[in-house]
Amino acid sequence: MRADASVLTLATSGLLLPSSITGQATVGGVPVNGALQTMANASQSLIFTRSQANPQTGGAQTSIPLLFQESSAAAFTANSTRLRMVLSNLPASVQVYAPVYPVEGAANAQLFSADATGAGGSPEAGSAFAGGTYQLLTPNGGTVTATWVVLAADPTKIETFTFPLLVLNAATGDLNTIQVAGSLAPVSDVSVPSATAPVPRYRDFSVPQKLTNLRVTTVLSQVTPAPSFMSVAAKAPLTGNAGVAVGSNLTFTSQVINDTSDPTQVATNVIIRDNLPTGMILLSCTASGGAGCGAGAGNQVVENYGTLGPGQSATVTVMAQVGPSLAAGTVVENPVSASSDEVNLDLLASTSSVSFTVAGTPVVASVTPASGSGSTQSFTFQFADASGYQTLSVVNVLFSNVLDGRSACYLAYEVQANKLDLVDDAGDAGGPYSSVVLGSTSTIQNSQCAVGLTSASGSGTTLTLVLNIGFKTGFGGDQVTFVAARDQGTGSSGWQRLGVWQVPFTPSQIGVTATPARAAAPSGTSQQLTFTFTDTKGTGDFGIGNVLINNYIDGRQACYLAYVASTNTLILIDDGGDAAGPYAGSMVLNGGSGSIQNGQCMVSGAGSAVASLPYTIKVTLNITFQASFRGNRVLYAGGRDSAGGNNTDWQSVGTVSVQ
Repeated sequence: MRADASVLTLATSGLLLPSSITGQATVGGVPVNGALQTMANASQSLIFTRSQANPQTGGAQTSIPLLFQESSAAAFTANSTRLRMVLSNLPASVQVYAPVYPVEGAANAQLFSADATGAGGSPEAGSAFAGGTYQLLTPNGGTVTATWVVLAADPTKIETFTFPLLVLNAATGDLNTIQVAGSLAPVSDVSVPSATAPVPRYRDFSVPQKLTNLRVTTVLSQVTPAPSFMSVAAKAPLTGNAGVAVGSNLTFTSQVINDTSDPTQVATNVIIRDNLPTGMILLSCTASGGAGCGAGAGNQVVENYGTLGPGQSATVTVMAQVGPSLAAGTVVENPVSASSDEVNLDLLASTSSVSFTVAGTPVVASVTPASGSGSTQSFTFQFADASGYQTLSVVNVLFSNVLDGRSACYLAYEVQANKLDLVDDAGDAGGPYSSVVLGSTSTIQNSQCAVGLTSASGSGTTLTLVLNIGFKTGFGGDQVTFVAARDQGTGSSGWQRLGVWQVPFTPSQIGVTATPARAAAPSGTSQQLTFTFTDTKGTGDFGIGNVLINNYIDGRQACYLAYVASTNTLILIDDGGDAAGPYAGSMVLNGGSGSIQNGQCMVSGAGSAVASLPYTIKVTLNITFQASFRGNRVLYAGGRDSAGGNNTDWQSVGTVSVQ
């Protein structure tokens, strides 16, 4: 932190005391601790005094002693400290001579040929004049300057250096007009961090302080839409501090204006700094007026402008991506600041920031009921996002035997619009579709279902959606309940299989069910799943029962099994998924102690069994799923008779979550 300490008044009751430098830190415009805080303490290092002119009425030669005194011992440093004098309002007829050495001795300080700021130069030899060694000062616009370098300093005591100026041909009126100021050197009007201004540098009290008023505003204006995943496109743009998913591209637009508080003041060497937080990935940067724009130190984007005149403005646009290192729930603040070589009149106005919350990946929490049958049912769906349910954009529900929106009951609830959409029979997520808003008692329908929006409510991270669904007769059979959620960025849960529902239909000779219809267990933990096959001609007519556990009806990389009733044998298909073989293994059920396994699952003989009744065969499998098979999977099953003439085809009879 840099603070302008030179303008502080440090004298109190004749004593020189340290003075505190106070300020107010803000985060996102909110003051920290709510009040001014002491940032540092400043101590005065120089006391400058102009003694009485001699003679006081002026004349051919007038002496004006200038005293530079340390405020405390060791305030001056040999061969480093520079003492600068400025004498202004000088009539053209008046000449000024500066002593090369102080009254205290030539070994203590010496006049240097420095520039007007007191920087640079070399020792001046001067010449003998009026009983001492003097150098004639050259005026510039009625002003002369002189700079002395301290050559020796005693750190044990407070020292004073006296330099008697000689002013020639100054009348009494001239002495009343001439102004004199003293300071340390070199002086500069740059009071901000700068790579070009001298260090250290000091305030020039001989000229008025230059003030500008740079004002900064920053807007988070765009979020790149997420790619579609069979869902209705989000209608609402990101606003306020809504959650932003990892991978989202954000555009920050910052404007800096030099307002007209001082209609004559031009801001020079204007620098705009966009301090992208760690974890943000810079994609591009553009600046108006062709100004340079690029990456600075760390994660800082720096734009350089030469000047901004009163009323002029500059606009900087930075596009960045939310990187993978930013954790869900993190509040990310992007502060932008502007500075120039001049002091800003309102320091708070020269900074601005905008913040957002990193969204977690949306999740589908639950479906209730997860299984069952019937023509009508009230379903409750829960979705969640770690950044708050308001971060969710669209949540989807799809009833179908496969992940396909065509000829399905395919729904999307738009969270910001409080509206439920039902896609038509063609299954195009982009429409056409029928809609109903929250609070309406109307029903929307297609050829598969009629749906009423019972309620939609959010609390904390969770959105709860209740739908009353009536299934059409032509939609009969076992349907998988697919659900998905997406946030306002690129975050998506993907389609999850969290339930099955049997719409009433006329059963065939062969039938199949699963118990439980909804199961969950950690990978590596065994669980029992029972598949019941029925044959209206009796169990003697039954041939083969198939079980397929996967995301889709695909035997590859699946837990794919076949039960052969005639030999009471269970076969596990290998990872290649070919029903004709090769097989990962086989075993006879009821009494077997071995196991068979592939890359997705292992079935143990112990705990597995077959129970045969006159028209029903129950196959209980003791299954352990591998860690690589984690996720929400569908339990597909099918059966056929011994002659192969009657076949159920694949039926979705349940779901299992491998955790």
